[in-house]
Amino acid sequence: MVKVSELVSEDQALERVQKIRDLLTKGADFEETARKFSEDDATANLGGDMGWAPDGSFGARVSQVIGSLKDGDVSEPFRTELGWHVLKREGSRDVDRSVDARRAQARETLVNRKAEEEYDSFLRQLKGEAYIENRLSAS
Repeated sequence: MVKVSELVSEDQALERVQKIRDLLTKGADFEETARKFSEDDATANLGGDMGWAPDGSFGARVSQVIGSLKDGDVSEPFRTELGWHVLKREGSRDVDRSVDARRAQARETLVNRKAEEEYDSFLRQLKGEAYIENRLSAS
């Protein structure tokens, strides 16, 4: 990724990312190139590795580009709100997430139940500590 900023114009960023892509298509190692040139704080130190992520987790434009690539392909430069990017698709996998989804749903149910119990306990404590004094005026 190359960011567009006050110091780097749109055209300069595009030119930089195009040069990076040219290096990659000539056989440069993606990991080394990303460490050297990427301005993405989250992935630069990881050699550009975005990890395994569900479709859509990096935004619609990134998902669209990744979906159009085959394993091992390097994308053309493309723009997002973060800057100009070049991606390399390493691979894809299909995972059955039904067990994880059920586990997450059960965890959420337990957390909600515990929160309700704590809220009820807090209300009982407030009611128990409340002191009301009625004073009738002597008229």
